[in-house]
Amino acid sequence: MQISSDELSIGPGTAAALKPLLEAAPDAIALLDAGGVVVEWNARAEAVLGWIRAEALGRSLAALVVPAGGAEGERLRRLLAEERSAAAAQAEIAAVHRDGRRLTLALSLARLRGGGAAGLAVFMRDVTEQRRAEEALRRSELLYRSLVAAAAAVVWTADGRGAFVEPQASWQAFTGQPWEAHRGFGWIKAYHPEDRPRLGQGWNEAMEGRAPYAFEGRLWHEPTRQYRYVMERGVPLLDVDGAIDGWAGTVMDVHERRRAEEAYKEESRTLEILHRVGTALVSELNLGALVQSATDAARELCGAEMGAFLSEAAMGPADGEALFALSGEPEALADGFPLLQLPGLVGLTFAEKVVVRSADIGRDPRYAARLPGLADPAEAPPLRSYLAVPVVSRSGEVLGGLFFGHRRPDVFTGRAERIVGGIAAQAAVAIDNARLYQAAQREIAHRARVEEHQKLLLAELNHRVKNTLAVVLAIATQTLRSSTSLEAFDRAFQGRLRTLARAHTLLTDRNWQATDLAALVREAFAPYPTGDGGRVRIDGPPVLLRPRAALTLSLVLHELTTNALKHGALSSPGGRLSVGWAIDEGGGRVRFD
Repeated sequence: MQISSDELSIGPGTAAALKPLLEAAPDAIALLDAGGVVVEWNARAEAVLGWIRAEALGRSLAALVVPAGGAEGERLRRLLAEERSAAAAQAEIAAVHRDGRRLTLALSLARLRGGGAAGLAVFMRDVTEQRRAEEALRRSELLYRSLVAAAAAVVWTADGRGAFVEPQASWQAFTGQPWEAHRGFGWIKAYHPEDRPRLGQGWNEAMEGRAPYAFEGRLWHEPTRQYRYVMERGVPLLDVDGAIDGWAGTVMDVHERRRAEEAYKEESRTLEILHRVGTALVSELNLGALVQSATDAARELCGAEMGAFLSEAAMGPADGEALFALSGEPEALADGFPLLQLPGLVGLTFAEKVVVRSADIGRDPRYAARLPGLADPAEAPPLRSYLAVPVVSRSGEVLGGLFFGHRRPDVFTGRAERIVGGIAAQAAVAIDNARLYQAAQREIAHRARVEEHQKLLLAELNHRVKNTLAVVLAIATQTLRSSTSLEAFDRAFQGRLRTLARAHTLLTDRNWQATDLAALVREAFAPYPTGDGGRVRIDGPPVLLRPRAALTLSLVLHELTTNALKHGALSSPGGRLSVGWAIDEGGGRVRFD
């Protein structure tokens, strides 16, 4: 509380003389005598405190403006009673309106002297709303500072061009830029070089449109020594003519939000690809298309430049089906194939069923012994990051391996390994299912061929039986006509049937294909020695006979043999028979001698 005093020297009739001045004054004024009793009370005092002049005159000021018995009343009485120095003429007190409302009064005191009497002029001003506004402003500023601190925001101000013209403490704390570095437009250098062109474009558009500015980019964060994503917002401060007089803005750290959004997008992308490849693997029964889908999806998810699915048979001499699929950039594939041709490295996948993940395969001491010729770091393969996952069936058979590479080191994470492992497990089940399906299809096709063959055999059998029965019937009819007795019929008929049976046997041995004429003749004369020194001499070039011709000729030969036995060369002990044939060159016919 500060108080100062001024003394006024007046003579008798001072109150009456001052009355016009009191009524014209903008402040509430009370004139007090030496005892502190009110001797004059202007209209403004009536309006401020609610007491009319007639009620106020003759009463103490303390009784009119402060609660009875309160500490403020005692304080006011001491203030009025003391001899005041020039520094003690002003004060603020908590007052009460006549209707009970609380007020804050600013008091100014002036000492009155005249004719030996002393008094006070008390000037009173209601500053209640002013103090409330000041308190509200203080609270607002406190709240703003608290919110800024809680939000880890950077607060900045700039001139109309966007240049920093005074040190920005929160900017320096975030970016580590001292005032010499961030003054003017130096603050732009704290942003990532790739983001600066977009930042400048946004600023220019906001300046031209005199509109709020917003930019999301990467700002250097000194405490963590990294670029972090931030959201910077600026609002133009316009003068009375609408021109930009300055800028005020904030920078909010949104790095974790951005990372969460990117992680969500990546997870959504991963799930979409896994769903797509899962659907493809379940529905695909073509092994080539199946392993291609698995390889493409796994390469996309693990971030590889090249990917391959290889079965052991595809790598060289090995049992099983040779399956392979390639995915990725041609240059990366060319760089990766030398690794896939190293048995020691690939053997971990095929023989030992081991998952291999290396940040830099050419410099990884765990696999140095398996990379012959690459012990010298200068000879390290262009493909550095390496990931290989075996594809193992439910029975434990290694169906192949998924191999991935990248020319940058340390690309494949544990998450990538788990994702590829999941795809490998799905691919193994799908390959098993596809193989079972293909085996079932082969079995179905085989059964269809067998059934078709059986149908053909039955049809052929029916045809041959019908033909044979027709031949037998014809033989029986002819034999019956030429026989003089039942015994003669029986003898001739059985002989002819036996001949027919031998011809059938000969044809059956040859699967009813063409048979050799010489064999047919030898069969007809089987009871008699043939060749040199024999009773029957057979001579002729090789001739193949169709089944029908062979059956007919066998019966003809039977009749010739029978006639030779009865009436010809074979009817006497020393008789000899010569059977010969030749091919008529002119007509292509067989001629017997």
